[in-house]
Amino acid sequence: MVEKLTTSVSEYERKARGILPSDLFSRWFGSGDDPFWSTNHNNEDGFNQVYLRPRVLDADPDVNLNVKVLGDDISFPVILAPAGAQMRFDPEGEAASARAGLRAGTVFALSTGASCSIEEVRESSDGPLWYQLYVFKDRELTKSLIQRAEEAGYTALIVTVDEPATRTSERDGATSLRLNRQPNGMTSNTTPFGNLRGTGIDNEELIIEAMEPRLTWDVIDWIAANTRLPVVIKGIQTAEDAASCLRHDVAGMVVSNHGGHTLHGAYPTILTLPEVVDAVGDRLDIYLDGGIRRGTDVLKAVAGGAKAVMIGRAMYWGLAVGGEAGVLEVLNVLREELYLACLFCSVSDISKVDRSLVRFPASRAEELRFA
Repeated sequence: MVEKLTTSVSEYERKARGILPSDLFSRWFGSGDDPFWSTNHNNEDGFNQVYLRPRVLDADPDVNLNVKVLGDDISFPVILAPAGAQMRFDPEGEAASARAGLRAGTVFALSTGASCSIEEVRESSDGPLWYQLYVFKDRELTKSLIQRAEEAGYTALIVTVDEPATRTSERDGATSLRLNRQPNGMTSNTTPFGNLRGTGIDNEELIIEAMEPRLTWDVIDWIAANTRLPVVIKGIQTAEDAASCLRHDVAGMVVSNHGGHTLHGAYPTILTLPEVVDAVGDRLDIYLDGGIRRGTDVLKAVAGGAKAVMIGRAMYWGLAVGGEAGVLEVLNVLREELYLACLFCSVSDISKVDRSLVRFPASRAEELRFA
């Protein structure tokens, strides 16, 4: 059992809002009454539509929270998601978050758009690292990123497929934030993208221009053929696309709508989970991100069929408030809440929970079947 904590992820969000420049916070996280961010907050609200069915009188204080994800053993089913530009929130950026992941015994996933490079993050942590890949029009550049991740000992490749090379002008035009806005302690000439130093791609507009605007399954096949790492597709939101993953050489998928900030009106990821799980069963590892704010959210997702969840915003908030220690504290908060939820539900082994522990609303598969 971990030491009992008294804070919460929502408290870290509140503190981060008070620390960060208002335009930076709004540009990255929005607010509940902001129409540009309604889908993001739908992800949170989705968890409120899923209820636990607690079993009682069989609690075991020695709860096993350990799980195995793509061959990596982690201490509980929460992974630090690939979230870029972390030096905007702390001068050490992704290096600090990776160290926190190591101390917590979990995976840190590095974004292509990270402030720190593949090699710098590996130097900061000898823990399990996954690499998230954006596909570029320049296939040699794309291949070089894959090779660098392999050489640095990363153990999985996450391919993000739910964000075409564009942005919504409505949301981006709502604030005046631009990439030269740096947090305290950073210099104005800091290279925004550590993985792309020397390529000439040094601002957000150029990275969008360089990205492949039309991903297809042929591109996924090309990636799988050019890596020895297990490939995980991030951005699956329907049973149909989940089934397509089975026909290609991928090891897993992340049920994700990119935190709700790309496509307005996307379904909450936790409510998408049942149809995805029903489509593929246990033939692929399934992960989930979007809206995780409590340990009970983690338990609901794992009971619904996810091997683990990924957290992005909560990591940013911890980083902004306390750097490495803040990210570690956020992870410990979720671990403690998950432990207590398992205790209250008589769960002795997190890897053995199933859908009988949760009550979902009518699934999307059922809606489609009876439409």
